[in-house]
Amino acid sequence: MMSKVAVKKTGHEDIDTLLEKAYDLLEEGERLQENISVSLKFKPISPSTSRQARLKRFKKFSSKINS
Repeated sequence: MMSKVAVKKTGHEDIDTLLEKAYDLLEEGERLQENISVSLKFKPISPSTSRQARLKRFKKFSSKINS
């Protein structure tokens, strides 16, 4: 990944690369934080609960058709 932040060069190549990597990790952390906040907006549904709800709707629908 390439950092969007302009890093001031220190003159030491190893320190400069570490600073660039640190900024890249900070950007990745911000993206992960956004993804986590988006995923927390959705409530997980239990498969068994979902199946039971479908069965109730099907029984209600089929009873109307058969009547």
